[in-house]
Amino acid sequence: MVRLYLVRHGWTAWHSEHRVAGWSDVPLDARGQAEAQATGRWLAARVDAALPLIVSSPVTRALQTAELITGCLPAHPEVLSDERLADTRVGHWEGMLVSEIEASEPLWPEFFRSPARFRFPGGESLEDVQRRSVAAVESLAAAGTQRGVVVVAHADPLRCIIAHYLGLSLDHAYRMRLGCGSVSRLSLPLENIDGHGNWPRLDFLNMTEHLPAMEQGDSS
Repeated sequence: MVRLYLVRHGWTAWHSEHRVAGWSDVPLDARGQAEAQATGRWLAARVDAALPLIVSSPVTRALQTAELITGCLPAHPEVLSDERLADTRVGHWEGMLVSEIEASEPLWPEFFRSPARFRFPGGESLEDVQRRSVAAVESLAAAGTQRGVVVVAHADPLRCIIAHYLGLSLDHAYRMRLGCGSVSRLSLPLENIDGHGNWPRLDFLNMTEHLPAMEQGDSS
């Protein structure tokens, strides 16, 4: 059984501005750095004693979060990078304010009607994101057999990973709130999957108890 700790990166200025980030290299702000360090301390007390495997999206806000986390772990493991864990490519909407999209983009209502198959203009669909993010997890599972695996990524790929292993429709993915700095955990069997109750299991979702109270608001 591999225990997969799914960490959403910390807060950025664009969260405060309600701006769509996508693959933009927006750095963590002071709040985001504090969230990442708090998450690192929480993981240091709970991840298996063996050197954990830490893999991150290469997008700046995720990579910075991963580096701050590993600085809190006793062995300071190397942070590996995997583009398959990067955020959704939102195409022409990248960098726009949500209010601008709502006011000027006729496709905006379509996103809510069918999130799974909606393709961002010039970008990806959630189905695209799920294919690549799950492929990344599948390649990590065997490598992390004897140690915990920490994945630092973005809300969309993390939702897609969880939905895949729980057999949930991506049309319901956005019903999962994953706050900045949150930790969720999946336990994945390595063999005889679905046999005799040997299923992937979600141990907890959107755990934020380690974050300062003022930072636990909605950051979806």
